[in-house]
Amino acid sequence: MCPMRHKFIINTLSLLSIKGVDFLVPLIVFPILINKLGFSEFGFISLGFAFSMYFIAIFQYGNNLVAVKYIASEINKAKHSSYVINVLCSQVILFFVSFILVYLSTLNEALHEYNKLFLLSVSYALAEALIPTWLYQGKEKMKALGGVGVISKLCLLAYLSFLMPESSSYIEVFLAFIISSLFSALFLFYYGYKSSWYNFKLPSLSGIFNYYKNGVQAFVVQFTPTLYTSSIVLVLGFYTTNEIVGIFSAAQKFVNISLSFLLIIFNVAYPYLIKNRDKENFFSYRYIVLSALLCIGSVLVLPYLTRLIINESVEEINFNIAFLAPMILFFGIRVAYGQLHCYLNRKEKQYSYIVTIGSLTGLFCSVFIIKEYGSNGAIILMNLVNFIMASLVIFYKFQRKENI
Repeated sequence: MCPMRHKFIINTLSLLSIKGVDFLVPLIVFPILINKLGFSEFGFISLGFAFSMYFIAIFQYGNNLVAVKYIASEINKAKHSSYVINVLCSQVILFFVSFILVYLSTLNEALHEYNKLFLLSVSYALAEALIPTWLYQGKEKMKALGGVGVISKLCLLAYLSFLMPESSSYIEVFLAFIISSLFSALFLFYYGYKSSWYNFKLPSLSGIFNYYKNGVQAFVVQFTPTLYTSSIVLVLGFYTTNEIVGIFSAAQKFVNISLSFLLIIFNVAYPYLIKNRDKENFFSYRYIVLSALLCIGSVLVLPYLTRLIINESVEEINFNIAFLAPMILFFGIRVAYGQLHCYLNRKEKQYSYIVTIGSLTGLFCSVFIIKEYGSNGAIILMNLVNFIMASLVIFYKFQRKENI
């Protein structure tokens, strides 16, 4: 086996181990929370995690595209130190600004009951965004990342399943997730430092400014989908009940198993394809075929999984899963023909336009459709937005003479 293929397999298995445990935790813990607390309280927790997704996307600021590309392509290793420190400082600045704005917003009487939930959500977002996955992807050293991720998630799983008191609330749940993510982040930065990937040095204002400037397009690409997906959950919670939010969120988490597997394959292949662009079409075709297979497999297999681990509202969850599944195929097409193609060919701006159009369409329609149709409207929107973006990337890739 050639060294490049061996590295690809090792990195894939490492990311699979992280994501496997990432989904083992909710698949075991969330049913326990549902069975103990009911869908209403679980729906409240789901609102908090949906809110945190906004800020994870803000704090990451497109790192999994821009930072990975920089680390993978920059030959001068001395520049890595400045870049790593500037990324960290940029994330911390965004956190403090966001924390203050959220705190001031929750002083409003209408939002005051969500004060602790939203502040915990922002704190969790920072802890999660600090995990330097981008650094390990760029270095193609996913083995250490996988090991630390598995250990931290298993500890989180053990605490939530066996050690967390019965009288606990959403506060203990969020604190456990925050501590787990911070442990991973601190250890991984320490490991990178001991491996001489970077040295600690003072950040520069110009470096931080350039980081913000160069990451704008990637930020738009990463943030706008989060904007509509999280907003759908929040709007659903506004117009319906926490129980309905809990059922819809549970179905989303099962469908996300397939979406996360697709992201794993992309994240592992991306640094390799940056250096081997002639393999783009070979990879894209197989990626879309895999997306179609996962779409069909989700409809056929996931309902059996829900019956094994959830005690109530199983049929409602399976209904949502069946009608959310098509977005898996649309997502795969969007990533292969849009995100991958544009970033390999320096056409980030075109892809950001496509994602923005689709996401803002979903965000605008969410208020009207969810108000009228509830969770069925949320399912329609998830598929519609992904279909629009998939259609646009196909059009731009194959129809336009410019061939973005």
